[in-house]
Amino acid sequence: MIAPQKKILILLARFTAILFCLSALLFTFLYLNSQAVQTNIHGFRIDLAEGLGVTGLISLILIYSRSLLKISLDNSALLSSFISESAYKNTIALLKKLLKPLNQVHRYIGTVSVIIFPIHALLMGINRWNPFLIMVLGVFAWQGFFGFLLVSSVKSPWIKRYSRIFHAQLFTGVMIAIFAGFGHLLA
Repeated sequence: MIAPQKKILILLARFTAILFCLSALLFTFLYLNSQAVQTNIHGFRIDLAEGLGVTGLISLILIYSRSLLKISLDNSALLSSFISESAYKNTIALLKKLLKPLNQVHRYIGTVSVIIFPIHALLMGINRWNPFLIMVLGVFAWQGFFGFLLVSSVKSPWIKRYSRIFHAQLFTGVMIAIFAGFGHLLA
């Protein structure tokens, strides 16, 4: 019998492989049938757009590092396979100290991400948008909407429960990474 955490990791690996292969096929089709994009972006606008892109990337690294840290702390068997027994307790204490500020700023970093990426995309120019980048913006809207429901004053436990299910997924992180990677290759 496979442990639930391993089942999720296997499912995530399969999802990633299938999504990557399908995206590679779409990328190939779009690349072979695309025209060169004329870019008229110069000076401050491109610098601001690239700066926002880097800031957004850092925010995503923080968000998904927090998620992976929470998963590893929830699954002590997984963590103990990477850490020696003598250092285990000290490492757990250190990781919990690291997780606390990440939990406190998560909603703010998430909000910044949801705002930064559409602005980044607009500053880079709509003529550079392609299906992958549009899908990334859709996933950000998805994450932002359900994240907003989680922190809003909505009292319905049903809405909170399903918002958490739809918001807290590594699958959307995988989609963002794959779609953004192929989207930037086409842009």
